[in-house]
This record gives sequence, structure tokens and C-alpha cells, in this order.
Amino acid sequence: MGGPGFAAIAAAMLAGQPSADAPACEINHSASPPITEVLRDRGFAFESYDRLCAALRQHGLELTITGTSGIELERAYGWASVTTRRAETGVLSTREHLSTYLDMEATDAVAADVLYEAINTAANLIADEIDQHVQSIEAEEARLREAFANLRR
Repeated sequence: MGGPGFAAIAAAMLAGQPSADAPACEINHSASPPITEVLRDRGFAFESYDRLCAALRQHGLELTITGTSGIELERAYGWASVTTRRAETGVLSTREHLSTYLDMEATDAVAADVLYEAINTAANLIADEIDQHVQSIEAEEARLREAFANLRR
């Protein structure tokens, strides 16, 4: 049961220590059940993971992911749109990143693979623009505060 390294991971979990294989930071996200299932099974895997995770944590943000996969015209496809939102207020950034992948192999397994690639590609792009996402959310929160303040007058 498990595989190589399973005992080390189990021992680290029992000792309350993170394993070498576990990410030091976990990216919180909201998504539809198919995307949640893909990420639960595979986790995130992109170059700027640690940098994005730290920035999301610092600003109280999480990712919001939409997308789908399937087979159309004898090709597997997967697309994902990823944006950020403030966990406390639910306010979304007006910025988003879209990624689409196609594969000539038309199977459900390949469709899941290209969806996974699309999610990771779009999430990786956010790391380079996290400051713009934060500014977008702050501007939207300010706009909402002003709108609600005007309602009370």
C-alpha cells in the first residue's frame, strides 16, 4: 500500500511535520466539482506556485477557477479561467487568465490532462500579475463601500 516514500510521508504526518513532498503553502480555491476533483487528485503543479501561494496568503486571496473539458471534433479539449477573490469579502478581481489546450487524442483521460494543464497555465500567469489583481480587488471594494455609504444617506 502506498508506494516509495509512503512510510516517510505517514511518519511525518504522525509526527505533525510536513513531508518533503507536501507543499509548504496551500493555495485555497473555489471551483466546480470536476475541477475540484482534478486538483484533489493531482494538486497544482506550476513554476510560480510558491510565489503565488505566499502572495495570496499575504493579501487574503484565493483562486476562483472555472473551466471544462471534453471531446469535440475528434480532439480532447480543456480550458480554464482563473481569477482571484478576497476570501473575507468574496470580491472578485476584474482580471482573469484564460488557458485552452487541445490534443489530437480524443479520450476522456486526455481531456482531463489538458484541463489540468489549462488550470496550471492560467494560475501560473496570475503570479506575474498579482499586484494588478490586488489593485483590482481593492478598487472594487472601495467602489462597493462608496455605493453602500450612499445608500445610507
